[in-house]
Amino acid sequence: LGRAAWFKLLRRSRRLSATAVPRAMCRWEVKRTFVHAFDSDDETETDGCDFPCHRVRASSDSLTLLQPSSRASFTAEQDTASTLSSTQPIDTDRPASSVCYGARVHNASELSEARGQAPVGVAQLGADIVALAFDEEGCKAVGRALELAGPAEARRIAEHLHGCAMRAAHSMHAQLVLQQVIRHVGTEDAAFVAEELAPQARAAAQSSGGSDVIARLLEFCPEDRRTIALTDRVLAEDVPGLLCHKFGHHVAVSVLSNGLRRQAAHIVGALLCDLQRFARHRFASRVLEAALRYASEEERALLACGLMEQAGAVASLACHTFGVHIVRAMIEVPGEGERTAHYLAKAQRRVRKDRYGFELLQELGLEQPAGVDGA
Repeated sequence: LGRAAWFKLLRRSRRLSATAVPRAMCRWEVKRTFVHAFDSDDETETDGCDFPCHRVRASSDSLTLLQPSSRASFTAEQDTASTLSSTQPIDTDRPASSVCYGARVHNASELSEARGQAPVGVAQLGADIVALAFDEEGCKAVGRALELAGPAEARRIAEHLHGCAMRAAHSMHAQLVLQQVIRHVGTEDAAFVAEELAPQARAAAQSSGGSDVIARLLEFCPEDRRTIALTDRVLAEDVPGLLCHKFGHHVAVSVLSNGLRRQAAHIVGALLCDLQRFARHRFASRVLEAALRYASEEERALLACGLMEQAGAVASLACHTFGVHIVRAMIEVPGEGERTAHYLAKAQRRVRKDRYGFELLQELGLEQPAGVDGA
């Protein structure tokens, strides 16, 4: 029987036991933003239906089958959460920014008191730290250890990762540990990461984890000579290709916001080569937006003027899914924002017909058009 036929049968026979629902019905059903998980032990009725179900917030709009093993795991997690909530009283006065590390640390003040004390078992990890760093659950344990450890203990943990930084940067789990190392140890103790990534700097910058690791180096130790050398190697060749890369553009944005001025100027120079193309590119447009916000005033004005050189460019960008963000950044450029708004007002009749352009006009509070098309 089909799904609709089963529901009809369940409505007609109120005495039908919930256990008679076939296993195929034990699944996740996505409806709007909620997931309905059928369960014979829950007597709650939802949305006017006669079948028992309970609700869980969904993060996807797709329909995902829940296998028996997954359903058992889901139930076990609910039982565990229920047990914890029943045995541990809820502190209603706890601040919203509170964090929980096991049962010992609950808020920022307790976390500060816990710093300098390594979690139980960290001292016994030894050489297993490398294996844990590459494990899905182990990387969380090492990251938590770095958060709670004192400077000396954090350095000892970081020493175990010497020699495997490049391999860790390409790992979806170990790269998180490298980021925690950069956050919680000093510049000198984290320098090994930049040194080991430097020989293959471009490959690291164009990988998912490596781009995040380099961005973290630029955030926490941008003036360290090893970080500077690593960034120079990344920018040594094909900068436009880096700007358009799925992961490489993250590094370019970090250079603009945290890197040296000469390195940022190198990226601005690459953007000036083809502004209109980069302004409409999915990834390069984010770099151009960052340049319009973080570059020097002269470079920001130069980029804005270059974007407005072509007739009708502002209106065209305002009607583009990526270009509209560029126009928002152009409005914030000192001395060029008024000019950008003027072009938008002139082309208001055209811009308001587009979804993205109409939203932009609403944000700017521009009046209804009475003027001429074109910008």
